[in-house]
Amino acid sequence: MSSNITMDLDQLLQAERELDLILSELKENEREARKLYEKLNAWKGQSATKLRIKVEVFFYQLDTRTQQLLKQKQEMLEAIQRIKDADGSY
Repeated sequence: MSSNITMDLDQLLQAERELDLILSELKENEREARKLYEKLNAWKGQSATKLRIKVEVFFYQLDTRTQQLLKQKQEMLEAIQRIKDADGSY
């Protein structure tokens, strides 16, 4: 049983590291996108308005997805702790 727990724990820890990397990359990409979005303020006209709306929808969706990933990370951390508690050797 302990070897199964160790394998599961190792997999969860690896998944946590990968999720941290994804979240970090998302934050960096969002910063870059927001810099570009700021440049849209100088644009005028209907096309600029349409593009701003599309970008705002993108930011909303990005935020929603980021929040989902953060929730999954929290659930993963709780699962890791439960495994550690169940195994007792950590």
